[in-house]
Amino acid sequence: MRALRETERAILESIRRFPNQSRAELAQRLDYSKALLTQCVTGFLQEGWVTEERERVPSRRGQPALRVKVRKGAIGGLGLSLSTGGIRGAIVDLSGSILGTAESSVNAQDVQAGLAAAVDIVSDLLHRADCLAGITIWAPAMFNAAGEIQEVTPTQSGIDFNEYRSQIEQKFGVSVSLESKCPSIDEAMFGSDPDALIFVLFLDYGVGGSLVDGLRVFRGGYGQAVNIGALVPDHGIRPSLPDLATYLDLADPEPDPALIATLLEHEDQRLWTWIESRGKALSDPLSIVVQFFNPTDVVLSGMFPRPVLEGLLGQIDLTRYDAPGRVPITKPRLRIGRNVGATSLAATAGSTSLFRVMVAQG
Repeated sequence: MRALRETERAILESIRRFPNQSRAELAQRLDYSKALLTQCVTGFLQEGWVTEERERVPSRRGQPALRVKVRKGAIGGLGLSLSTGGIRGAIVDLSGSILGTAESSVNAQDVQAGLAAAVDIVSDLLHRADCLAGITIWAPAMFNAAGEIQEVTPTQSGIDFNEYRSQIEQKFGVSVSLESKCPSIDEAMFGSDPDALIFVLFLDYGVGGSLVDGLRVFRGGYGQAVNIGALVPDHGIRPSLPDLATYLDLADPEPDPALIATLLEHEDQRLWTWIESRGKALSDPLSIVVQFFNPTDVVLSGMFPRPVLEGLLGQIDLTRYDAPGRVPITKPRLRIGRNVGATSLAATAGSTSLFRVMVAQG
């Protein structure tokens, strides 16, 4: 996909977020001249990125207005998640729709076999969209200020994410990025409130957090902001996949989704005891988040099935640091993420590929 100029980014983003506007409405919203707006929209039409249809019933006298919206499947962002439990891929378009998914059970620590599987997945998915924005690999890691991996969560530390990035980029000639904040970027891209201040807690092989303000990812002075995992110690009670595996006496650090579904179906007491204790353990760190950042939304996301996340959410108390006799801080909406489950991190990595094209920073 070609690089977008700043004005093109703004216009395409407005078309994406507010579909079915007329050219005049777009120009007014962005405070751009009609000539500039028409030039950009005409280019998008020629490239097949948007469609323009005349409304059936005119809103005023004269010819019915032409309405612009992004074309489904025109631009896709491809995402990969690599883990000891397998390799998963997804491609997402500008409407937020998942155009396709693919997966392999290969352990990503085996670089040779893992690369072959990843190449097959990318080859299968990249043609699901007419134009590819890029590829993002989700990495359960802490990055430094230069955007380099500093530390990978312990159970996945044997995966050479940089080698995957280099080899896939070389194979396909497409920009490939590594990112840990994919779930929060997905919420920022496709959430209903473009001005929301969202804290996303993602639960996978560890416990991660990220804060997004509109379309701006808060990374801090050294790229390591919002390290909520430090408030939920590795060797304590923490709602991660390895913790659940240990609790259930499983050898695999990633419990089989089918097993979790079976436990949910049979209302297994062990699972619900785990959910209750781990959900309550999130109350203190998330109450700190509320006091420090005053977000509009606190979102639970990650690789657990939605019913597990809903169970955890039901145990969270955000009032732990409300001072007696003082007016309490306004509490955020507490909700479940847009994309959750086993393939969610690949899907949110796909959204991140779109984010890198649509937003100048990040």
